[in-house]
Amino acid sequence: MDNGKKRKTNCIDREIRTFIKIYAEHKNSLTAKCNNTMTNKHKLAAWKSITGAINDLGDGGIRTVEECRKKWKDLLSRAKKDASVLKNPPTGGGPAPKTSPYSEIIIAIFGEDSPTFTGLNGIDCSEPSTSTFEEVDADVSAVTSDSEDRREEGSHTPTASAMTQGESQMATLRKRKRDLSELQRELTEKEIVRVEVETVKLRAEHEKIEMEKLRLQIIILKNQLLITEEDNVFTVL
Repeated sequence: MDNGKKRKTNCIDREIRTFIKIYAEHKNSLTAKCNNTMTNKHKLAAWKSITGAINDLGDGGIRTVEECRKKWKDLLSRAKKDASVLKNPPTGGGPAPKTSPYSEIIIAIFGEDSPTFTGLNGIDCSEPSTSTFEEVDADVSAVTSDSEDRREEGSHTPTASAMTQGESQMATLRKRKRDLSELQRELTEKEIVRVEVETVKLRAEHEKIEMEKLRLQIIILKNQLLITEEDNVFTVL
């Protein structure tokens, strides 16, 4: 029975490439250590941005944040395997193992010497769980409520209230300066990542062109060989 919902399909190439592109733009936020509420809020916002960009394509139904996070884990797992194969190709001849084209882009984003692919162990905080996101919202609400209660309590003592207000303004000013510095740093890093991704794309296109040139040269050589063989046949006759 049709319940009005569009049936979801597997991610197509355009969705995956969009996914990786937006992830690269938010890489710094998504791979930061999850040691405070603000960091986790940035990660949640980044995942919502990725999910929204994919859903805007309208190619495979409505995706959820959890589905996108699971898809990224699958892509990253494949990239790790492909990175290992590329660094340690099997011996004994034979064709090179087939790797995913998405893996090459992901490896370029992180860098082939990144701990993500070198096997170094560490605390993986880039993928906080849904419960963590819920705790973030709860913590923010609790902090807001506590701040309001403190302001109400301080209103009965004008001197203490004035001191608290002054300290609060100074703290707010310092926080804004930190936020501005952090924003400038993130914007710079995002631009670097964007340039790196574009460089990878250009290299891939260049390699594709070179492969096509090589294919055409092979065809020309084969044709020349056929002509030579035909001439030899006529000479013998």
